Amino acid sequence: MTTDLIFDVGMNNGDDTAYYLHRGYRVVAIEADPALVAAAAQRFASEIKQGRLTLVEAAIAEQEGVLPFWICDDKPAWSSFDRSIASRNSCRHHQIDVSCCRFSSLLNTYGVPYYLKVDIEGGELICLHALQREDLPSYVSVEYSGQLMLDTLQSLGYSRFKGISQYAFLPLEIPASRRQKEFELIRYGLASGSLFLRLLRRAGLAKLLNKRLDRFNSFRGWSFPEGSSGPFGEDLPGSWHTYVEMCEIFDQFRREFDRGVPSPFWDSRSFSFWVDLHAALPA
Repeated sequence: MTTDLIFDVGMNNGDDTAYYLHRGYRVVAIEADPALVAAAAQRFASEIKQGRLTLVEAAIAEQEGVLPFWICDDKPAWSSFDRSIASRNSCRHHQIDVSCCRFSSLLNTYGVPYYLKVDIEGGELICLHALQREDLPSYVSVEYSGQLMLDTLQSLGYSRFKGISQYAFLPLEIPASRRQKEFELIRYGLASGSLFLRLLRRAGLAKLLNKRLDRFNSFRGWSFPEGSSGPFGEDLPGSWHTYVEMCEIFDQFRREFDRGVPSPFWDSRSFSFWVDLHAALPA
């Protein structure tokens, strides 16, 4: 494992890569969409020249070669081998051919990273299955899509877990974390129809509360744009949980989601339960 190296698998527009570079890490960024790779080559020209960033234009697959891939025109982060993902919400999309590589090949070429972030719309498990128990990243994050992800990470040897909602980077905890309570209180203050609160908002409370709300997307002086994976490792909010605790937490939140319970953990417009699962090796 290389302590100064991060893999950004599913670079998208490069906002996560920018944060990792800002923190002083070397980055290997993997992206299948050639347009996004070309944009990143311009955005990070200096870091590439310095040897701090390596761009890999490829899709992660079980086998190397060239395969058809769906580009989501309206939301590039949804581009995928799976057309149903790229076309979600009636998004415009088109097919291209992309070069594919095995994730194990990247590990052999660049080394095992300190932190592995994977967000490739349905292909996360391919990366996890390529990891070896004897040489693992200290920290991993994947976009959560079900119990199998948690089971796979536990079987590899990870023993500490956090679920982090991508809405304001709130930790999934039972009972609710202090961060969640503060977030909900601010949202209530901004949305309440109470005459008293409406008067206070007009008097300047709204500006103050919106400023406090912005802090949920900021860390170490860095403001995370919408769609970013956010902080990682020991910088994450909330407590680390055991495998059993994390299973119970996900089960409860999933039941509430299925029942339609209002929550800051899903968007009330699309009802999307958008969570990253973070895993860490034993302390």
